[in-house]
Amino acid sequence: MRNSRGYQDTLKGDKILSQWVIKSAPDHFQVRELISLKSIKKGMDYCWLWMEKENLSTLQAITVISSKLGIPRKYISWAGEKDRWALTGQYIAISRRALKERKLNLRGEQEFQVKIGEVNGKVKVKLIGWFAQPPKLQMIEGNEFKITARRRFYVEIPWRELSHNFKEALEALKSGALNYYDSQRFGSRGINHLIGYLMLSGLWREALWVFLAFPSLNETRKVRRFRRKIARIWDLRKGINRTEVKALEEILEKLPLEMDMEKSLLRAFLKTLDPKSSFKTFPQKIFKLILNALQSHYFNLELRRSLEKRLEIYRISRSILPPSESFLKSSSKPFSNQSDQLVELVKSLSLPQGLLNTDLYLPPSRDYHLKVIDSLPREIALPGIGTQLPMDFPKRELLNLKLMGSYRPSIVTPSNLDGEIRLCEDKLVEVKLSFQLPRGSYATILVKSILAML
Repeated sequence: MRNSRGYQDTLKGDKILSQWVIKSAPDHFQVRELISLKSIKKGMDYCWLWMEKENLSTLQAITVISSKLGIPRKYISWAGEKDRWALTGQYIAISRRALKERKLNLRGEQEFQVKIGEVNGKVKVKLIGWFAQPPKLQMIEGNEFKITARRRFYVEIPWRELSHNFKEALEALKSGALNYYDSQRFGSRGINHLIGYLMLSGLWREALWVFLAFPSLNETRKVRRFRRKIARIWDLRKGINRTEVKALEEILEKLPLEMDMEKSLLRAFLKTLDPKSSFKTFPQKIFKLILNALQSHYFNLELRRSLEKRLEIYRISRSILPPSESFLKSSSKPFSNQSDQLVELVKSLSLPQGLLNTDLYLPPSRDYHLKVIDSLPREIALPGIGTQLPMDFPKRELLNLKLMGSYRPSIVTPSNLDGEIRLCEDKLVEVKLSFQLPRGSYATILVKSILAML
C-alpha cells in the first residue's frame, strides 16, 4: 500500500528478485534525462521546459500540465517515458502557437500538485529556452540514475561475504549487463504487448476490452473498481446490447483522471460500436508504445533463448544447482491477479505460448555473468511491425502505422558505475548505485543483475 505521502512504506516498495525492494521512497529512484542543448537548433517555434515529476507517469504529468495551463495535450511534446514511482527530470516543449492562442508567457518555475486516487503527485516546470524543434527520442544521449535498494539483513550470510560479493558484482557489471527490456516497457499493467498482438491479429474487440477492463494491482482501488464494472457490463462472449451501451455511457463520465485514455476510447466506441474505428482516437505516440512493447517482448524471448543455450554450454543448469545458485527469475507476472473472464479470453484465443512468458534470467555470480556475456551474440533483431512480422503473426494492417525492424545490442555497458553497500541501524542492508545508461536501456535490469549476485 502506498501511504498518504504518495510513496510506499519501508520494505513495501517494488519487490525485485526475492528479497530486495526499490522505490520505497521517491528519492530512492532518481532519473535525469541527458540531452545536449548545444546540438539543438535555436528558434522560436517551441518553448522548452525542464520538467521534474514525482509519483506520476510521464503521460500523467503531461496531462496535469495540460489541465493547469489550459493547453491541449497535442501541443505538448516530450521525448522519453520516465518511471512513475520516482523522482525524474526530463525535457518537454510547448508549441509557440498554443502559447500565443492562450496568451501565456511562461517564466521562471511553476509547481503543480495533484492527487490521483490515494497518491499525491507533484510536477515542476522550469523555462529553459526557445528552440526550432521539440524534444525527440533520437536527441536523448542517455539517462543518469541514482538508485537505492534495501532488504532485511540475515545473519546466515556474513556481512564480510555480502560486502565482498557486492564489490565483485559491481566490477562484473562494469563489463556489461544483459540488455533486457524490463516490465516498465509493457505499461503499468504489463499488458501492452498483449494489446499489440490482439491488434495485429485483427482482434479489435478483444483489444478494446482488454484495454478498458483489464485490472492490475499496480493501479489504485478506484481504477480497479471501474475496470471490474466495465467487465461485468460488457461480456465478451456475447454481443453488446442497448442496455449495456446505456450502462457504459453512465460509467463514462465518472471515470477518474488517470483513466483519460480509456475515457476517450470508450466515448469513441459508444458512438459507432466499431472497436477498430474507436482506436483512431489514440495518439500516434500511444500506438507506437503498444507496438514497441510487442517488439520488445520478442527481443526478450530471443535474448533469453540465446542465454539458455549458453547455460547448456557451461552446464549451468537451474535444475541441478542449489536454490542459492540457481538463475534467478524476475517477472512482471501480468496475468497472476486478473479476472476469470480474461483468463478464459486468453485461453480461447490460443495465443502463442511465449506471449505470456515474461520471465527474465539473470546470472547468480560474477563468473557465470562474465562467461555468458562474452559468448552472447552482439546484437538481436527487433522484428518489424507491419512489414516484417514473426512467423506466428497473422498479417494485418494497423491503421497505416508501421514500425521498421532494427537491431538492439544484447549487452549494454554502463558509464560511471559506482556504488556502496552498508548496514543500517534498523537492520536493513542498503545498496546505493549511481550510473548512466544509453537511451532505451533499463536501470532496473542492471540493478537486478547486481543484486542477483549478492
